[in-house]
Amino acid sequence: MAAYTGVGPRIREQMVKLGYVRSDGEPDVQRFCWDRRYDRTLLYAWLGDKTTPFKDLVRLARDLDRSVEWLLTGQERAAV
Repeated sequence: MAAYTGVGPRIREQMVKLGYVRSDGEPDVQRFCWDRRYDRTLLYAWLGDKTTPFKDLVRLARDLDRSVEWLLTGQERAAV
Protein backbone atom coordinates (compact mmCIF):
# COMPACT_ATOMS: atom_id res chain seq x y z
CA MET A 1 0.00 0.00 0.00
CA ALA A 2 1.17 3.49 -0.82
CA ALA A 3 1.17 6.21 1.81
CA TYR A 4 -0.52 9.54 1.18
CA THR A 5 -0.19 12.13 3.92
CA GLY A 6 -3.52 13.58 5.00
CA VAL A 7 -5.84 10.88 3.65
CA GLY A 8 -6.80 9.70 7.15
CA PRO A 9 -7.70 13.12 8.56
CA ARG A 10 -9.78 13.96 5.47
CA ILE A 11 -11.68 10.68 5.76
CA ARG A 12 -12.27 11.26 9.49
CA GLU A 13 -13.54 14.78 8.84
CA GLN A 14 -15.95 13.68 6.11
CA MET A 15 -17.26 10.70 8.12
CA VAL A 16 -18.12 13.08 10.97
CA LYS A 17 -19.78 15.52 8.54
CA LEU A 18 -21.91 12.66 7.21
CA GLY A 19 -23.01 11.75 10.74
CA TYR A 20 -20.75 8.75 11.32
CA VAL A 21 -19.55 9.97 14.70
CA ARG A 22 -19.35 8.32 18.12
CA SER A 23 -20.28 10.04 21.36
CA ASP A 24 -16.61 10.91 21.95
CA GLY A 25 -16.42 12.84 18.66
CA GLU A 26 -14.38 10.21 16.81
CA PRO A 27 -15.59 8.66 13.53
CA ASP A 28 -17.86 5.65 13.94
CA VAL A 29 -15.87 3.22 11.79
CA GLN A 30 -17.94 0.19 12.76
CA ARG A 31 -21.27 1.77 11.77
CA PHE A 32 -19.84 3.21 8.53
CA CYS A 33 -18.46 -0.21 7.58
CA TRP A 34 -21.74 -1.91 8.41
CA ASP A 35 -23.87 0.62 6.50
CA ARG A 36 -21.60 0.82 3.44
CA ARG A 37 -20.38 -2.80 3.51
CA TYR A 38 -16.66 -2.10 3.94
CA ASP A 39 -14.01 -4.34 5.43
CA ARG A 40 -12.87 -2.55 8.61
CA THR A 41 -9.24 -3.40 7.89
CA LEU A 42 -9.43 -1.38 4.65
CA LEU A 43 -10.95 1.61 6.39
CA TYR A 44 -8.42 1.50 9.22
CA ALA A 45 -5.63 1.39 6.60
CA TRP A 46 -7.08 4.48 4.93
CA LEU A 47 -7.40 6.21 8.29
CA GLY A 48 -3.69 5.48 8.76
CA ASP A 49 -2.90 7.32 5.49
CA LYS A 50 -2.43 4.08 3.54
CA THR A 51 -4.19 3.55 0.24
CA THR A 52 -5.39 0.45 -1.52
CA PRO A 53 -6.17 -0.17 -5.20
CA PHE A 54 -7.68 2.76 -7.08
CA LYS A 55 -11.07 1.10 -7.51
CA ASP A 56 -11.44 0.99 -3.73
CA LEU A 57 -10.61 4.70 -3.46
CA VAL A 58 -13.20 5.52 -6.12
CA ARG A 59 -15.85 3.70 -4.12
CA LEU A 60 -14.81 5.35 -0.84
CA ALA A 61 -14.82 8.80 -2.43
CA ARG A 62 -18.31 8.19 -3.78
CA ASP A 63 -19.57 6.97 -0.40
CA LEU A 64 -18.07 10.03 1.31
CA ASP A 65 -19.61 12.38 -1.30
CA ARG A 66 -16.16 13.63 -2.34
CA SER A 67 -13.73 13.16 -5.24
CA VAL A 68 -10.71 10.88 -5.34
CA GLU A 69 -8.57 13.99 -5.85
CA TRP A 70 -9.89 15.38 -2.57
CA LEU A 71 -9.11 12.13 -0.74
CA LEU A 72 -5.53 12.10 -1.96
CA THR A 73 -4.66 15.80 -1.99
CA GLY A 74 -7.35 17.67 -0.05
CA GLN A 75 -8.22 19.73 -3.15
CA GLU A 76 -10.98 19.37 -5.69
CA ARG A 77 -10.13 19.43 -9.38
CA ALA A 78 -10.99 22.74 -11.01
CA ALA A 79 -14.03 22.71 -13.28
CA VAL A 80 -13.20 23.24 -16.93
